[in-house]
Amino acid sequence: MGVRDEWAETVPIASALDLGTAVAARRRRLKLTQQTVAGVTGTERVVVHRLEHGQGDTMEFRVVRLVVNALGLDIELRPRGSKFNPRPPVNVSELGLSTRTLMALAGAGIQEIARLGVADELVKRPEFNAGVELYEIASALRRYGLSLYRRVPGDRELEMLRLRIVDGMTLSEIGQRHGVIPERVRQILAQCYGLHGKPPTARRTSRHKGAAG
Repeated sequence: MGVRDEWAETVPIASALDLGTAVAARRRRLKLTQQTVAGVTGTERVVVHRLEHGQGDTMEFRVVRLVVNALGLDIELRPRGSKFNPRPPVNVSELGLSTRTLMALAGAGIQEIARLGVADELVKRPEFNAGVELYEIASALRRYGLSLYRRVPGDRELEMLRLRIVDGMTLSEIGQRHGVIPERVRQILAQCYGLHGKPPTARRTSRHKGAAG
């Protein structure tokens, strides 16, 4: 597992509108569409739209938590003015994952975070080769300053993982989107996630595109 990163500053949320504004700003910063967030969380795009427009107070808390977690954010309760010093999670059940991803982990017999291993091993298992569950796990780990390998990913690195294992883009396509050469994309995926070679999603996609990398 990667090492703990420096904790981010927390932002008080006083209303459903504050929450929606924070969620929308975070989504745009990650360059994700509402449909992408909905797909990762197993909800509908209209749910994300309503949350971003201040209607979160009429939603189930479970749904709000899934969307917030997918964006690499956390919801916390603490005495006003106290210092944020959370205990690092031990079990995957503490990561705030969707039911779908928890079921995939249970199917793989993984209960403890220390047993996750690296992305290269996980993505080859049938429970994770669609890529969505693995991306959600990587996003959840990052909220606690953890990674699947040696380096805690930033926003760009997390987006590269999504493009690679969920959208099935080639290294060249990802590099063009982020203004770097394919070799740099390969290095980032290896350093942050321990991902090497083509994941199943990329192999399936390249058959249709005739693309390499």
